[in-house]
Amino acid sequence: MKKLIKNTLIILLNTFIILVVIEVLLGFYYRSVDVSFLKNMAAERATSGAYEKKDEAVALEIQKELLTLEIEGTSFIHYKLSKFNGKHTNIDKKGHRKTKNFNNKKNIDMLKIFCFGSSTMFSVDARDEYTIPSEFSKLIDQSFPNINVEVTNLGCHGYTRNIENAQLQQQIIQENVPDIVIFYDGVNETYAAYNNNKAGTIASEVSFKDTFKKTTPFNLYVYLKNTLRLANTLKAKISKSKPYIISNAEQLAIDIAEHYTAQMEISEALAFHYNFKVFNFSQPIIYTKKQLTGFEKKVINQHQYYQPLHGDTYEVLAKRASAITDTHFADISHTFNNTEKTIYTDYCHTGEFGNLLIAKEMYR
Repeated sequence: MKKLIKNTLIILLNTFIILVVIEVLLGFYYRSVDVSFLKNMAAERATSGAYEKKDEAVALEIQKELLTLEIEGTSFIHYKLSKFNGKHTNIDKKGHRKTKNFNNKKNIDMLKIFCFGSSTMFSVDARDEYTIPSEFSKLIDQSFPNINVEVTNLGCHGYTRNIENAQLQQQIIQENVPDIVIFYDGVNETYAAYNNNKAGTIASEVSFKDTFKKTTPFNLYVYLKNTLRLANTLKAKISKSKPYIISNAEQLAIDIAEHYTAQMEISEALAFHYNFKVFNFSQPIIYTKKQLTGFEKKVINQHQYYQPLHGDTYEVLAKRASAITDTHFADISHTFNNTEKTIYTDYCHTGEFGNLLIAKEMYR
């Protein structure tokens, strides 16, 4: 019996050592793979054509800074961007990106504008001075040079309208009440519903579940995440799994639109009570651009599986949102219809020129 126990312990110990070695080696391997992938992605975005040739070096710097951004958990809104100071990207301790503002006039009241959205509002492919909020601030200053304007960029990667409403409530609770609120959405609401097969979820719902799992001391994911990643990769290759095609796209589109319009009504109720104005914009996406460049056609081929749901959702949303009284909704998804040059760096993010066109459409 003692010999059996001894042999069992030796086997368990050897198994443990082998797993540790495999996990460590895979950790080095995947780190190298991920870094290489991100660098290649950054280079591809920088040379997509969304930037002028002379700005490609700057674009690559923007992408490299983007790769170093970190998020941190926070109450009320799940997470926010961590403080960051870079050459082109700067984020304060509140998680808000720096915006070009014109608020140096003395003895004049401040016009406060909050811009909510995801990474598209954050403007991942732009310098601080050329984000959508910065371009919007410039347009206001050009039209009204005698007023102080403070535009705040509250956009953050992965955010959806439900989190943005929570952001707005958080600001109000802190007695930071705006004069104007802008919501710029559509992509993440649809993307999240596609991934989770349910409307009203957040874009990174799955990763949040994994995060909570990681807090369990005896969860294998904590200690063997690289080994499990390899196992999932092999499983996918063996099964030759295809991208998920939603069978109930029409109903899901209706659910997304209903959830979004409900969020609109919540923000409108807050606006009525606290005396500010809300403007809702459905954002452009590569599927709605008519004149595609070679790079943009390549992107569509890579992301064609999202297209049907996006099309259905935007159509239903435009009808339902427009039917709600006392709300300000504008479908600006066709902003780039007459644009021949490359606008997109992927299926939803735009370069600096695209940001300017979006800001102009919002301001109009």
